[in-house]
Amino acid sequence: MKAKHFLQGLAYAVIISLGMVSCVKEAIPDKDDNVSQEYVEVSLKCSGEIIDLGQTPLSRSEGTDLYYVQAITVVEYEGNEYYEPYACGLFSDPALMKVKLRKEDKYFFNATMVKDGVNVISHDENGYYRLPFNCLLENTFVYGNTFSINEIYYGTAEVATPDGGSYFSDIPSIERYYGFLENYIPSQGGTVTIDMAKMSFGLNVVTENFTEGSLQIDIYGGLGMIINYPLQEAFYTYCLYDLYEAYCGDYMNDLGAYEYRLITVRWTDGEGVTHPVAEKRVTFYRNKKTTIRIRIDTSVGSEQKGIGITVDSTGMTEDPEGVTFG
Repeated sequence: MKAKHFLQGLAYAVIISLGMVSCVKEAIPDKDDNVSQEYVEVSLKCSGEIIDLGQTPLSRSEGTDLYYVQAITVVEYEGNEYYEPYACGLFSDPALMKVKLRKEDKYFFNATMVKDGVNVISHDENGYYRLPFNCLLENTFVYGNTFSINEIYYGTAEVATPDGGSYFSDIPSIERYYGFLENYIPSQGGTVTIDMAKMSFGLNVVTENFTEGSLQIDIYGGLGMIINYPLQEAFYTYCLYDLYEAYCGDYMNDLGAYEYRLITVRWTDGEGVTHPVAEKRVTFYRNKKTTIRIRIDTSVGSEQKGIGITVDSTGMTEDPEGVTFG
């Protein structure tokens, strides 16, 4: 797997640039007159785990899912390959994902999809969607070299809230997919197929002996959850942070990539007194659910309510790691 030399590559790309221009809709970047100007139009589609949504993207009509695609020119310089931004686009209608490529060039494609992204990702009245896209929703490719080719590799997003606000999170509570395609050589009428992997993990919380008050469960980098009695459990979906590593290490090579997150639990009893339960680094796996069991023990005295954590392995089929609190 190729190393990510994007920052270095961008510097070299400026030196050897063949005259790329700023972003212009439906315009092809100018090139040197001595270089072939032949362009071809290709279609894009997604495969892999994204088809679990029910249909392949190109058979779906416009909806609320958002697809963000980057086309990046692969530049050879002194025996090495570097990446130069070429075009990007944000789409709610995947049937419109078509891009014009210079026939003599080689390309690298990045793609990500956020389920119900139209509603869950923060945006302004003009349709400019913030992280992880930082792009206008126009259902067309914009040609130019001004977009970032690094942000897409991470789970960080600005998530919209019901009151019209937003919040930043490194592991937002969204359902997201990511994939890339290397070394694509364009041909007229060709198709770019990007293999997409689900980049989410589940946190399932189950309580024991929870008979009053509320539980506050915080996960580092993400949105916490509160369970108010008489409710006994809760489930949240989060996005992984390092999408590129999860894709290469787990999806492509089945090496079982994972991330650690600090979980902190506090219990507020029926009298309004808050008690720390425990803190624990918990392992989360791509596309897996981890169950945390929180046990409230009131037998040790009214001032100590419940304390402690026990890690309980429950297998990899559904819960790669069970964690018992209390």
